[in-house]
Amino acid sequence: MVTKAEEALALLAAGKHFDVILSDLMMPEMSGMALYQELTRRYPDAARRVAFVTGGAFSPEMSAFLDRIPNEHVTKPIDVQSVRSLVRRVLDDSRIAGD
Repeated sequence: MVTKAEEALALLAAGKHFDVILSDLMMPEMSGMALYQELTRRYPDAARRVAFVTGGAFSPEMSAFLDRIPNEHVTKPIDVQSVRSLVRRVLDDSRIAGD
């Protein structure tokens, strides 16, 4: 587990594979939206496995972002069952896509 977007990008650059990437939208240094855009550019297969956990889309830009992308997201507060369901959906979608 990493706590910064740059750390996740470094692991991917080193060849690490993640079945699911959970990201908050609001993070210091690099937002979840910026992380997703970077993943889309550099690691499109990983970008499809991103799911967002958020306290809410606090700007029109973030709200439009969530509406535009196909990725799953859940709103805080969340419970364990919500996270399990989210992960299961992402895994199922990636299997269908052949990742």
